[in-house]
Amino acid sequence: MTLNIKTQEDDRRQLNVTVEVPEDRLGKAMKQTARKMARQVRVPGFRPGKAPYSVIESYFGAESIKQETLQEIVPKIAQEAIDEIAV
Repeated sequence: MTLNIKTQEDDRRQLNVTVEVPEDRLGKAMKQTARKMARQVRVPGFRPGKAPYSVIESYFGAESIKQETLQEIVPKIAQEAIDEIAV
């Protein structure tokens, strides 16, 4: 899954970088984060770590899962973008 990277140099010779992450990559990362979160709590009716994504989403909230996911993947994506720009 490739990143869509746009670069533009401004008048002060600074490079502005815009990185777009494919939606499917973010969705996959959110599901992985939800699995990790599911292991941390006990959801009634499910074995530890076995609750489906929809239940975890309703338990924690979609925004909470998204924030946790972004904390994990932003450094990785930033490094990928830097590596790709440097080539």
